Amino acid sequence: MRKNIMYIIWALEMGGAEKMVVSLATNLDKTKYNPLICCLNYKGRLAHQLEEKGIPVIELGKRPGFDLSIIPKLIKVMRENRVDIVHTHLWTADFWGRIAAKLAGIPIIISTAHNIDAWKPKIFLIADKILSHFSDKIIAVSNTVKSFYVKNAKIPASKIKMIYNGIDVDKFNIDIDRNIKRRELGLGIDKKVIAVIGRLVEQKGHIYFLDCLKKLSDRYTNIQALIVGDGPLKGKLEKQSMELGLDGEIIFTGVRKDIPEILKIIDILIIPSLYEGLPTIMLEAMASRVAVVSTNVGGNPEVVVDGKMGFLVHSKDSLGLADSIEKFLENVNLAEHMGAVGRERVTKYFSLSKMLKETEGLYEDLIEEKLM
Repeated sequence: MRKNIMYIIWALEMGGAEKMVVSLATNLDKTKYNPLICCLNYKGRLAHQLEEKGIPVIELGKRPGFDLSIIPKLIKVMRENRVDIVHTHLWTADFWGRIAAKLAGIPIIISTAHNIDAWKPKIFLIADKILSHFSDKIIAVSNTVKSFYVKNAKIPASKIKMIYNGIDVDKFNIDIDRNIKRRELGLGIDKKVIAVIGRLVEQKGHIYFLDCLKKLSDRYTNIQALIVGDGPLKGKLEKQSMELGLDGEIIFTGVRKDIPEILKIIDILIIPSLYEGLPTIMLEAMASRVAVVSTNVGGNPEVVVDGKMGFLVHSKDSLGLADSIEKFLENVNLAEHMGAVGRERVTKYFSLSKMLKETEGLYEDLIEEKLM
């Protein structure tokens, strides 16, 4: 008999954790599992991908803050759908979802830790420790994330299983007319294009990328930059780019649904984050044979081997970012070579099939332990 799995998340927007939920729900073995997505607040942009495949997406309209009414709503959905496994993602869903699952008597409860959550105050880490007792297993998306929760939330290492994020590598085997796509985005045909792709929030370190670009623009006239994504810092970043005299060299695209195509027209992906778990966009760039310059935070060094398929620098180091990018600008063949090596690495270690196999293996172990 198929087991009913309920994934809980705040909303299905365009972030890495949300993409992982969509990938899991879409590609699980449907002869064994029947997935359901529960969004605490609203459905979000990615929901239609699931609904088109007949996977239900429920929204509960949770209010911001300490909204206790979400617990009975969650319990009702769990019981109506005869849920066997609850799998939560990101802090708010981890907190409310695990409490509700415990009260509903759900036999298997799993949480995924997607990030080095350095922002969490001590009370949140205490809550993580307490809620770990409600969890049969916690998945960490990198060894660094696992170490963070062992050290800071005092969760036993045996409670946490590391499973790397994985992507559908074949999705990035596409051919496009690069010139047409570049013109569509307002990019010069002969420019070297450097991009940052992700939410416009402090964590992603865009301000250091802009400083780095200013340093490069003083020496190179053949570069343009894309900042892909949206978020609360958009106005601040646009203002900073103007103050630096970069407004003619940077294009803010907003949220895009054509990331595989965008990756085909850029030369270098920059990940200037202050902290990370294991960024999906890094894997997607490598699958597209794009070289990467990244900060050496979180799980990033577990993906990019410095000097092999890209370069790693310290966080908040604009000069380090600029120096690494300059290596590619000075050596036209280096980015192509590193991009090819990156493609091999992501195919071997960070594929969707590998993530699915390991996640389903965990489900099966817990089903045998708790339900047989």
